[in-house]
Amino acid sequence: DFKSLLRAKMGYRRMAGYQPELVCLLSWLPNDKVPILTDIAINSKYGLLIFGLENGLVVVDYLSKFILMNMVTSDLYGTMDPFQRATSSPKRRTGTTNDPNNEDSNIFSYDYP
Repeated sequence: DFKSLLRAKMGYRRMAGYQPELVCLLSWLPNDKVPILTDIAINSKYGLLIFGLENGLVVVDYLSKFILMNMVTSDLYGTMDPFQRATSSPKRRTGTTNDPNNEDSNIFSYDYP
């Protein structure tokens, strides 16, 4: 079951002014975090709307109102994903003094493997 922030209403009056013809609505699973939109581009020559999320890419033909491509980052890059990070905690450096008057004793520095 997917979640959505927008609910469609049927049978309402349209006000004068700009009326959208296409709405691209993101959906996600209940246990996942909301996907963040990172980039958006429109190509009027080919009639394409492209938007990038933090975890994927969507290409929409806005003239025919059809999704052409919907890919996650792992499908785009495969095993060569430049944004894939190993889950490891930083290591704390030793050698800090316990002198309360020393301002450097409250500053922590980390070594990343």
